[in-house]
Amino acid sequence: MRKIILSGIVLILLSFNIPAHAQEAADGPDMFKLLDDIAAYMATARFVPGTTRQASVYVQDIKRHTEITYNPDVKYSGASVTKIGVLAAFQYYAQGHQPGGVPTREQAVLIAQMILCSSNEATNKLIQTMGDKDAQKGLDYISYFSGMYLNRLYSGDGAPLVTDGPILPKDADADPNNFLDIESFGRALAKATLWATDPPLEVNFPDEVVINRKLIHVMAANKTGALLEGGVPEGTFVAHKQGWVQDTHGDAGYFITPGGDYVIVIMLHQRKFLQSTNSFPAIAEVSRLVYNAFNPTAPLKAIRSKPIPKECTIPPSVVDALMTADAPPLPVAIK
Repeated sequence: MRKIILSGIVLILLSFNIPAHAQEAADGPDMFKLLDDIAAYMATARFVPGTTRQASVYVQDIKRHTEITYNPDVKYSGASVTKIGVLAAFQYYAQGHQPGGVPTREQAVLIAQMILCSSNEATNKLIQTMGDKDAQKGLDYISYFSGMYLNRLYSGDGAPLVTDGPILPKDADADPNNFLDIESFGRALAKATLWATDPPLEVNFPDEVVINRKLIHVMAANKTGALLEGGVPEGTFVAHKQGWVQDTHGDAGYFITPGGDYVIVIMLHQRKFLQSTNSFPAIAEVSRLVYNAFNPTAPLKAIRSKPIPKECTIPPSVVDALMTADAPPLPVAIK
């Protein structure tokens, strides 16, 4: 059964057995077709809703505020994807607690290490800073970013939480202390991009705009050459954060393209162990499907995944930008 939300009317289409949500606008990309294309691809990739190997995808068209969700209402381990929420929370913390409303140089380096290098140690230091050395208070501060739940510091073991037991269709063996719901998480990321890009907000809420622009800019410095980046042409503006543990891989990002701006959140799970040779190309292919839906006159013919760099390099400009009281506007795609 597929549920489609259209102008407040709920339609139940019995001809479909893939769970999904969709909203459609009169113009722009065909979101219904995009949802069907994602469902068809997931079937060929053998990610099946309600099984021990499943995936979920959320897409929002930023301009038209329309959205689709493939396989909704499933909890996934958040892995390092939830570090987006830590980043957002710390930006608000710095604005209210730091001189000039900006991080110190040490804190800016930790932020860059968290997003660009996915450092658990750096992330935990930021959480403890928000809690005045009390980790639990710091974790409570992260409630600024909805759609995720984080109740412990990050660790590096990456071990799956469940290795046996019944199939729970709405709980992909999710870590009970670090999980996300892709719809709510995707909407929170889309809201951040709205704060970062809407000119009237810049006039009335300048601090909010700066906070969210910094969030997007530091995520844009995260270069993997694969995952969501692998599904768009070289040079496309992509601000994202990836993450994985042994049984769950995901990526969440904001894209600026000639055909429109959008947010994608994708999570994939296979009980016990998920091979990156399966998940990374799948994430890139879904990204390509979305890009082509928004840019039908100049589609990308194939994914362009590259090996993820083994070493992390932090450009000094990223640290310097985090320490400034302002943030430049986001780029505009060339039509």
